[in-house]
Amino acid sequence: MIYLKIIRGFFSALREHPQSQSIPVIFVSALDETANQIQGLQGGAIDYLVKPVQPDILKLRLANLLATVNLQRDLQANYDNMLELSRLRDCVDELIHHDLKSPLSAISAMLQRLSQDKSCPKGWRSKLTAIHDLTMQSINTVNLSSEIFKIETGRFILKPERFSAHGLVKQVLHSMHVTFHHKQLIAFQFPDEDPNGQFDVLADETLTYSLLLNLIKNAFEASTMRTKVAIHLSIEQGNVVIQIENSGVVPEHIRPRFWDKYVTSQKEEGAGLGTYSACLLAKAQGGTTQLQVDDLQNKTIVTVCLPAAT
Repeated sequence: MIYLKIIRGFFSALREHPQSQSIPVIFVSALDETANQIQGLQGGAIDYLVKPVQPDILKLRLANLLATVNLQRDLQANYDNMLELSRLRDCVDELIHHDLKSPLSAISAMLQRLSQDKSCPKGWRSKLTAIHDLTMQSINTVNLSSEIFKIETGRFILKPERFSAHGLVKQVLHSMHVTFHHKQLIAFQFPDEDPNGQFDVLADETLTYSLLLNLIKNAFEASTMRTKVAIHLSIEQGNVVIQIENSGVVPEHIRPRFWDKYVTSQKEEGAGLGTYSACLLAKAQGGTTQLQVDDLQNKTIVTVCLPAAT
């Protein structure tokens, strides 16, 4: 009992002092009973050696102990650096959001006012709308960067709202018509209208816009001149299903990794993030993505399912 009190008093004093609280301790004692060893280890020692101690064994134990301590310190330092980098990234994201989003939002608002101004020439309105769409894409990209990071690090919290997936598809199609007018593609969605709101989904509108923009843009980029891009909407098992069909096929070696990060093909400036982010955004909203390739008919179909609003 006295021995135990001494051990506890020793460790209590050691741990209370800031300069000694993390010092590892090895007990060297002539007391060789199991109860004594248990008391020593329970008191906080990392090892217990019974006298007489072989010097070579003691040196090896100390060397192993120091190696373990140094490893733990390195791991802690790396972890601290990761936390600091994460904080810095969050700060940079906030600066980017503020410094880019504010002027882009102002540009968007001015474009809307100009297009609604009665003195604005009619021939300018379509061009102003196109510039407005591109501005909104830029704002969306700024918003998306932080959301992707949150999803990847498990910090994203979905706040679903009801909105029209049909309306978003129409909005993206309009933008793509302007961007890819030189390809003379026939692009349409079916059905063309949704008066009853049957294609309303319960998700995040901003993220869904990004998801659809990336996939529809991919379809336009992959399509050959004077072909078609068709988007079909349907309801299946409580989900709004959006099928994006285009001419041309995804290269065979890319197909198994189509949704992976940094996978791209035949794009000089492609980063391989479009399909990856689309898949990530769909999953974060309780949805799914799927790739189908028909080599015989030379077409690719990408399917997105999102929870329907009931």
